[in-house]
Amino acid sequence: MNTSFSNPGAGIRIKLWIKERRRIARERLSTRLAQYRGSVEPRGEPLDRPPESILVCRLNKRLGNTLFMTPLIRSLAATFPGAAIDVPVLDAGHRCLLTGLPNVREVFHVSRKPAGLLSFVLRMRRRQYDLAIDPSLNAVSNRICMSLCRARYKLGFASPEQWLHLTHAVALPAHEAHQARQAVYLLEQGIPGIGAKVFDKLEVRPDEKAKAAAEEVLARALGDRRGDPVIGFFSNATGNKRFPPEWWRSWAAAIRGATLVQIVPPGATEPLVAGTAWASLAELDRLAALMALFDLFVAADSGPMHLAAASGTPTIGLFRSTDPGDYAPLGRDCLALTLDPEADPSSAERVAARTLEHLDTSIQKFEAT
Repeated sequence: MNTSFSNPGAGIRIKLWIKERRRIARERLSTRLAQYRGSVEPRGEPLDRPPESILVCRLNKRLGNTLFMTPLIRSLAATFPGAAIDVPVLDAGHRCLLTGLPNVREVFHVSRKPAGLLSFVLRMRRRQYDLAIDPSLNAVSNRICMSLCRARYKLGFASPEQWLHLTHAVALPAHEAHQARQAVYLLEQGIPGIGAKVFDKLEVRPDEKAKAAAEEVLARALGDRRGDPVIGFFSNATGNKRFPPEWWRSWAAAIRGATLVQIVPPGATEPLVAGTAWASLAELDRLAALMALFDLFVAADSGPMHLAAASGTPTIGLFRSTDPGDYAPLGRDCLALTLDPEADPSSAERVAARTLEHLDTSIQKFEAT
């Protein structure tokens, strides 16, 4: 009997093998197409006039990748204050995070259902843009969006696999790996003579309704536990980015002089540590507003980590399998720590001490302003 498919490890290896073969095939096809009509070398010239309509193509369902667009959107609004900015998103729940940013005219959901895809194609063909931007190096969905849209100028990264015909192409910066900052670099270097005004921090701007809802949620979570600084934390993450529950329990036990509030995923009914205050919000704008009420937030590399940084809350990001150079939280008083919780069990206590130290420093900076 062949037991390969009854072995979970074998199943994972097969999936990884298929994924790798698809990646290689995609790269080969992209390289071949780029030789005929693509943008393998940097190019660009001054615009004849400032753009009045801009499309930002970053189609990805991950929360962090959506938030990585916010520095670019802020930079576009500051550089071209008369321009209206449209952004398509794959997750309808992400729309509320971008609608409050300056100059954003429309954030529209792209459904993967046949009717939704047809509607998206028709929308792209109907509307004319002055400038379309693909802020990623090698995302097929972004390139399809760019190829469908009608734009006078198209800006993206030059590469041997860039099969789009771009009017403005930029070489990927060797000194910057973070995708959010790469996107800003693209604007800064891609169009000569614009005098780009750039931002390098994530940002979201929940409306007053979201803020009011968040205040109610926090009041219910804290009850009579008020007065001390509030540290929020999120113990979940995907795959190898996650820290073991016992690590988080040791970390929480070492926190003194502050009230902990755990953010739990929608549907969860209890916190990781018994007796800890906790809250759950499915609406991301309300969750961002809640995070803005914390004095500090701690999480492994995850979407909520980036959302906390975007909300303006000092954030500590914990990294074990990903590179903080690529994914560090970008915000006010943010800190990235790299550690191995299984090889170093005592790291929880050291991170707790660092947490309290960073909390004090952040509060002092806030009071000084």
